Amino acid sequence: MVPLPEWCPPLDTTKYDPNTCEELFCICKKPDSGELMVGCDGCDDWFHFKCLRIPLEYKELVFSFYCPYCQAGVTGPGAITGKLPKTVWRRKCRVSDCYRSCDENSKYCSKEHGIEYLRGISRRLDCGRYGSREVIHKMTSGRSFKQFREIGSLGLAPASRDLDPDTYDAIFGSGVFKDDLDVKMSRLIEAQRLITEGTLPTLDRYIAWIKVVNELLFSNGGAEEKGDGRTRKKARAPRGICGFSVDKKIPRDAADFVRQFHEEKETVEDLHGVCCKVRCSKHLDWTGIEQRTLQYEQESVQTSLQRIDLLKKQRNEELTLQFHEMLLRKHKICNKVGGGAIQDTTR
Repeated sequence: MVPLPEWCPPLDTTKYDPNTCEELFCICKKPDSGELMVGCDGCDDWFHFKCLRIPLEYKELVFSFYCPYCQAGVTGPGAITGKLPKTVWRRKCRVSDCYRSCDENSKYCSKEHGIEYLRGISRRLDCGRYGSREVIHKMTSGRSFKQFREIGSLGLAPASRDLDPDTYDAIFGSGVFKDDLDVKMSRLIEAQRLITEGTLPTLDRYIAWIKVVNELLFSNGGAEEKGDGRTRKKARAPRGICGFSVDKKIPRDAADFVRQFHEEKETVEDLHGVCCKVRCSKHLDWTGIEQRTLQYEQESVQTSLQRIDLLKKQRNEELTLQFHEMLLRKHKICNKVGGGAIQDTTR
């Protein structure tokens, strides 16, 4: 577990108001009054945006929400597995005052906001009397009207060191942010590999082993032998032992395990780290919980990888835009000097 945020009170398990019998929600333990709430994917409780200090504008950006208690490991899957989930948000539209999520394969919530954002950028760019050298070159070297109309349709031209080595090195030389993203991406790829090549196959093999153990233990349908060699049917045949294990490692061959279980079944509740209770309330549906947790981890890693990839592309676009803006400023200075030590090379 990790500490709760300072503003979050300790978990209160009260579900109903003792006086009114109304159902209680959130960290404030108040009934539903119509105030905006979000459901937790870990504990299935509901929480007020205001109590969690989440701006109401973010209501459309929630992708997968986990309350402070689930994120701290107090409740939810993390309380059992120790693997703490995190809330995942949808990517926000790039228009600053828009809080809708981006369309698929886009950085904007709509085509209109994409146009609005790019118009804002164009207003910030002052190209002076002569404009960009590259634009002028493309305008004069195009072979057809169609080629002229396509200028800019592919976005900003890539930043090239050949255009201005000093400016390029000043902007792209310090790639601390990009390096940090590369490190995070490498860690996520390794985490993904460990799940797909390690944790998931280990769990599948262990569950299959438990199934074989239970088939060997209870294959006679719950019949047990009487003293005269005949068998009698039990009133209720058990489905099998619990089988929960912390590390999910197969301790030994199934037949050997069953043999040892029969030798010690009168006293044993745990054999080689395997829970041998027939009706175990402590580890209810542990296989389902483990499988769902791994599925969530895989989805979470994949979402994080996509987010980092988008951040890298976005950062590269921002640096490219900054590079072209600096070139334009330099070009504007050259135009104003006119005849000094710095010459206007576009004339």
